[in-house]
Amino acid sequence: MTDETPQLELVGVRVDKIRSDLSANLVEHCNDLLCSHTLDGRLLSANSTPAKLLGYTVEEMLRIPMRELLAPEALDEFEKYLVQIREDGTASGYMILLTRTGERRTWQFRNTLLTTESGSQIVLGTARDVTDQRRAEFELREAELQFRASAEILRRKLERFIESSLEYSPLPHFPDVPAPQGETLRARERDYIVRVLRETRGIISGPAGAASRLGVKRTTLQSKMKQLGISRAELLG
Repeated sequence: MTDETPQLELVGVRVDKIRSDLSANLVEHCNDLLCSHTLDGRLLSANSTPAKLLGYTVEEMLRIPMRELLAPEALDEFEKYLVQIREDGTASGYMILLTRTGERRTWQFRNTLLTTESGSQIVLGTARDVTDQRRAEFELREAELQFRASAEILRRKLERFIESSLEYSPLPHFPDVPAPQGETLRARERDYIVRVLRETRGIISGPAGAASRLGVKRTTLQSKMKQLGISRAELLG
C-alpha cells in the first residue's frame, strides 16, 4: 500500500457518487414514467416529472390506487393487463389516464414482471405520454379519409359530366345527310340508333355490336337508349 492508495479510493468513491447522482437526476427529470407497482395495482415508485405532467407530486401518486388514475373506459383493459402481466411476465399497450383536472391523456407502456430474491413479485414499468402524437395521427387519418371522399365525389362528378357530354353530343358515326323538314336532330339520332340496334339484333357490345358500329362505349349507348326512351320491345318491332 502506498500513500496514494487512500486518495485513489476517495476518487473512486467520488466517481461512484457522481454516477449515482447523475442516474438519479436523469430518472427524476425524464419525461417518461419509470415506475413499479404490485400485482394488485398499487404504485410503489414513480419519478417526479411524469407525476407533475399529471398534476401530482410523487407522494400523492403513490397514495392513489392505480385504478383511480385511469379513465373509466380504461378500467376493463387495466384488469386484463394485470392478468396478462401475471401470466406472461410482460405486457405493452396503451392506457388512458386522467390528470388532476380531469383531462384524458393516452400513455403507451411496456412493463415487465420481476421476481425479487425474497420471492416477491413487482412490476417494473415504463410509459410515455403519446396523446399529442395519437391526436395528430387521428387528424391525419381523418384528413386522408376526407381527401379520398372528396376525390371520389369529384371522380363521379367528372364521370357523369363526361358521360353526359357524350350522351348529348352527336354520334361519331352519325350519317351526314340533310334532315327531313321538321325532324329534330334528337329524333334523327333516335331513329338511327334503333335501326342499328335492329340490324345487330339488339346486341350492344362486342366487335359486331351496335356500340362498335356507332363508335361509342357500351355504357354510353345504354345511357343514350335510356335518355331517348329506346326499349328492347321496340327493337323487336
